[in-house]
Amino acid sequence: MDRIVSVKKPNTNLIRDHWIWKLAWKDAKNNWLRLLLFIFSIVIGIAALVAVNSFNDNLLKDIDNQARAFLAADVVLYANEDFTAADSLFFDSISNEQANDARLSSMISFPKSGATRLAQVTAIQGDYPFYGPFETTPENALQYYRQGQCALVDENMALQYKLAVDDTLKVGDLMLPIAGFVTKIPGNVNISASFAPSVYIPLDSLEKTGLVRAGSRVYYRKYFKALNNQSEKSILTSIRPAIKTFNLSWETAAFRKENLGKGFENIFRFLNLLGFMALILGSIGSASSVVIYLKEKHNTIAILRCLGISSAEGFLIFFIQTVALGLIGSLLGIVFGHYLQMYIPFMLADFIPIKFNFGISWKAVLLGLGTGLTSTLLFSFLALRNIKYISPLKALQTGQNVSSPGLLSKIGIIAITVIATLILAIIQSKSALVGSGFMAGITVTCLVMYLIAKLLIFTMGTLFLRKSGFVWRQGMINLFRPNNQTMVLVIVLGMSTFLMATLNLVQNNLIEQVNIIGNKSKTDLVLFDVQPHQLKQVDSMVIHHNVAVNRVVPIITLRFEKIRNKRLGALKDDKEGAIPNWILYMEHLVTYRDELLPSEKIIEGEFVPVKAHENDSTFISITKSMAEQLHVGIGDAIDFNVHGLSLKTYVGSIRKLDWQRIQNNFMFVFPSGVLEKAPQHYAYLIDSPDKNATAQLQAALSDEIPNISSVDLQLILGTLDTVIDKTAFVVRFMAFFCIITSLIVLGATVLNTRQAKIRENILLRTLGASEKQVNGILLLEYVFIGLFAGLTGIILSILSGWGLTAYFFDLLFIPDFKRIFVLLLATITVTVVIGWLHNKSILNQSPMEVLKQQK
Repeated sequence: MDRIVSVKKPNTNLIRDHWIWKLAWKDAKNNWLRLLLFIFSIVIGIAALVAVNSFNDNLLKDIDNQARAFLAADVVLYANEDFTAADSLFFDSISNEQANDARLSSMISFPKSGATRLAQVTAIQGDYPFYGPFETTPENALQYYRQGQCALVDENMALQYKLAVDDTLKVGDLMLPIAGFVTKIPGNVNISASFAPSVYIPLDSLEKTGLVRAGSRVYYRKYFKALNNQSEKSILTSIRPAIKTFNLSWETAAFRKENLGKGFENIFRFLNLLGFMALILGSIGSASSVVIYLKEKHNTIAILRCLGISSAEGFLIFFIQTVALGLIGSLLGIVFGHYLQMYIPFMLADFIPIKFNFGISWKAVLLGLGTGLTSTLLFSFLALRNIKYISPLKALQTGQNVSSPGLLSKIGIIAITVIATLILAIIQSKSALVGSGFMAGITVTCLVMYLIAKLLIFTMGTLFLRKSGFVWRQGMINLFRPNNQTMVLVIVLGMSTFLMATLNLVQNNLIEQVNIIGNKSKTDLVLFDVQPHQLKQVDSMVIHHNVAVNRVVPIITLRFEKIRNKRLGALKDDKEGAIPNWILYMEHLVTYRDELLPSEKIIEGEFVPVKAHENDSTFISITKSMAEQLHVGIGDAIDFNVHGLSLKTYVGSIRKLDWQRIQNNFMFVFPSGVLEKAPQHYAYLIDSPDKNATAQLQAALSDEIPNISSVDLQLILGTLDTVIDKTAFVVRFMAFFCIITSLIVLGATVLNTRQAKIRENILLRTLGASEKQVNGILLLEYVFIGLFAGLTGIILSILSGWGLTAYFFDLLFIPDFKRIFVLLLATITVTVVIGWLHNKSILNQSPMEVLKQQK
């Protein structure tokens, strides 16, 4: 009788079965270079994530610790008019320490050099700031300043105009010596100082400047310092009567902290997702390499199966390797990212208003470790899963195909990978909507890139290579060899090209648009705060300096009283049609005229140029954006307060503005015959023949009519170019991680296909191919990969660049094909160089030498 003897093998135990670990280690030692490239595919993405997350966590801690230092006080009141004597009596009754300042924009001049500059004049009274640094050069300059009758100047402006201590500064009618230069002050952001640098004078000297007149726009602040253990809420309670009576705005350190944190949240969310994209690209590349690596191990695994190991044990050997790769890559990325965060403050120095302190963010470390391990396993698991289906017969029958998981199993693994990646994206973006949108965008982008690459390769193969020579055909056919990674390389390299090309296209379009705005505009200089009695004098000076006046614009300040017959208090509490408080209570600048400007277009209603009769209703024109914010349409009533008098108006038309033209654009335009008798000031739009005429007119105005401010638009446009460049550099720096990852993936792929290239070289040389032909085939293979990757990325970048420019920035899309061509050449060159460097050693060897080495 036949008997079946079954041998029960003990369950595998990773702790007890040391031989599994030894086999995994021995196999890894023999393939250390390939595995090292797998590790570095992960390192770059993890480093980017850890750097951004660590910097963000440390910055939020600094914002939390330095919120009062940024505000310079615990509570601040804001007013558009000076505090009255009654206000002062009320505030004097409050025991908190207080300080005041007044801020206005004005022209200043330096008599020594004759230069003039628009600056923000800040007049301070008291021991401002209560918190935070007020650092000067020399150090005792602040002491002299607080004694009165001297000024402090922003350090950057001092460098620009080569100012020295004791030089004279003219502010309005007042001449003051410069006591020193401000290097650090609470709330100062370098990028804003590029537009209007600050000058600090004592508040007692403000009246002597002659700048505070009827119609002058001066903003006042009052700072309060908390008593011992006093809360911000307690301070607000004590000053609440003044806030309600005089409709004052207020801000606390806690409120500033919250707003500042939100302001940086979107920036870091975007940078985080760029780092996550680098990790995804690295994971895709490493997963593709793992597939080839494990296919080459099929015979080894089959032999081990013949020796008695189970499919689960074979799986564990390479599972341990994969986990080790993810762990080492994540740890290296964490270390690299921790030190990389130290570089980020230098990139964002012009945008960060607080002192940054470095530290280890354990939250970022754990998140980086978890993300690295998870992504490594997710993208490699399908290839690892195939190991369990390798039969021992594979060692005896070389032609036997390896079974694979069923369709449902594959779909399940892919679904888990996609869902887990989506969860990681949501964690990184801290938003379900943004994370889902990012994943959808990445998926669509990869799919579109795949289709474009397929179309390019098909077109090249059918239309061009069919009639080409042997070398060209073979170079193209190599893209389809067994276990090829052509599409992975095209997508990974194409994604990097896509990112860089899109960034360049958008940046160039923004800069080009700034230049177009400058060329479109016939205005070089704008004069503000021209009072009615100064019109004749300004006209005379304009003629004397041989400059042309394009337009004189009357400007009136108004406030809302009612909107749609509802008072502001009722609108404030209206939850359905909520209008932001700052719009409801701010002063609005309006004008009147009887014609539309070339930059304006009526999209609803009819423009009413003149109010013909006193009893007629007043129909105003309002911009589309303001109509949407106020929730008003044609015929809706808006009541204004015109310096104490009520004025009822109706929306007669809604306009769309072309913001690409430099001119005085207004949200509200009144018809002629309504506001001519209201208190008003004027703006001059001037066309100057050259810079010298502009400078001479500015100097003359500063000497004779110092209350008039002038803005050199060419200077503003130049500053905008600088801001765009600095912003683009930050984004490009993060995109650089994607490029590095792509190059590592390329290197890993080239190394993975080395054995195939060796066999191919032997076959070609044996069949009679010359060394020149073999070299040409290799070069053309990588030329094609670089070409398809570059073209795929560039085609997609042109589409995305057009979408961003036309619909997000609402600008005209002007692609720079010269830069695009250079980027395409760079992609091809880098691909060819890396491929050539990895394979040049096998090209010059004879088939016999290679065969001897393979024994």
